[in-house]
Amino acid sequence: MENRFFAYTATLERPAAPRATQRWAAAQSHAHAFAATDRALVVLIENGGIDLDLAGLVDVLVKALPMGDLITDGMRRDLANFLQEKIRSLTDTLLESADLALNQFEKARPGHYDSVAVLRDGTASYDQLKAKLFDLSKAGKMIDLLILTHGGTDYISVGSGITGQKIRDMKAEFGRPLNLRSVYMMNCVGSSLNQAWIDAGAKTACGAIRNNYLPEPTTHFFWTDWQAGESFEAAATNAYRKTIGLMNGALRSFVSGLPLPGSSLLASQIDFEKLQFVIDSAPVIQGERSVTIASDNLSFTQSLGSSLATTVVPTGVVDAIAARTLSTEGEIASRATYRYVSPSSITLDPAHLSQQQNPAAPVIAGIAIADAIQIGLGAAAIAQAGISSISGSFSLTYDMAQRLLVNEARQAMPGSQTGKRKYSTRLFWIGEIKVGFADAEVIIEWEGNDYGEIGSAVIRKNIKNSTDWSGS
Repeated sequence: MENRFFAYTATLERPAAPRATQRWAAAQSHAHAFAATDRALVVLIENGGIDLDLAGLVDVLVKALPMGDLITDGMRRDLANFLQEKIRSLTDTLLESADLALNQFEKARPGHYDSVAVLRDGTASYDQLKAKLFDLSKAGKMIDLLILTHGGTDYISVGSGITGQKIRDMKAEFGRPLNLRSVYMMNCVGSSLNQAWIDAGAKTACGAIRNNYLPEPTTHFFWTDWQAGESFEAAATNAYRKTIGLMNGALRSFVSGLPLPGSSLLASQIDFEKLQFVIDSAPVIQGERSVTIASDNLSFTQSLGSSLATTVVPTGVVDAIAARTLSTEGEIASRATYRYVSPSSITLDPAHLSQQQNPAAPVIAGIAIADAIQIGLGAAAIAQAGISSISGSFSLTYDMAQRLLVNEARQAMPGSQTGKRKYSTRLFWIGEIKVGFADAEVIIEWEGNDYGEIGSAVIRKNIKNSTDWSGS
């Protein structure tokens, strides 16, 4: 069995490829008229099928809420189940087995596509994808590509991986642009690959601006609107908005019913679209964004408009930009980002970390905190904004590596019935950038026992030792 911890570490340590700059796409030089019977759909799906990971989404969501500390583990489970039922009521078989979920794509034939190819399990690889795109292009088919996998910056996580350079290499090897009409990606930071697909021949491409915490039901909504005749741009942005509306309504309804003082007031103050992880999940659309499922002509000239991008942002971000644009008094936002690529090598001494930090005890959970960080932390980023027209803010995001064991296997471990102790230590501290700015202490917390079994590491701002950023 592949050790996903090692694989995840290898992904983090891989040097980031240089981002391609926007340029006139000489790749778009071919011209050929197609008929509806010439359309082909290719779906690249990671092993295991579609996984909403609602429990993971709830964890991120609760941490982002002001009242998050009041939400118990039981309430989290109830919220995950509540969201599941809400999504199920709107998306039919999306929460069923992967085979049933994939039926929504198979049903597009013959009405919208002449052929539908699903690459999964042994066929979900770069070589298989390349071979399929080559075969369809040689056969004169016009291709729409859906990528339903995990990934990261300049990376699609299937087999040995797909990078922007590998995508561009397809065009070079094929000898001409591929017959790609559109590429829709649900993987994290998919927008970092938009230009690579356009360089390879695609008319338009869409991917998340950063980590995508809302891959579904967003993809389901996109697919529904795309089949209904919406433009690629409208289908992608509307899908994101529909997911926000669904989650916002469901979350407010759930919180208002909690047995907590003032729960109705707390529910009314929830604004899902302004949460940082939601903003990170926004789609970025590039290329000829007006194409529809009925656009059967690849004859076009690259224009200035197709060199721009479309995304969805909260009005507060627009106001912050306008404050600087319209007035010299508006202050440019100050932003600092920190990424831990190898946490155990740049934090505290591992020998020191192998001692229980809080509360003090001679024995730790059989595993050093440095390793706990490596398991629980893929990347951490903090942002501090100081703009005269809006209040300051602090956000912290980190990637949770997948647990190696499923719940059933974890319960079979020798220490599953043993009580766990809690540990915590400072991870880093952000000091004042200048007078009027705030500071923050960021800590990491986890649970463990003497068998070496640990829970997922949680990273958060220590409110007790941090100042209020809203007044900065």
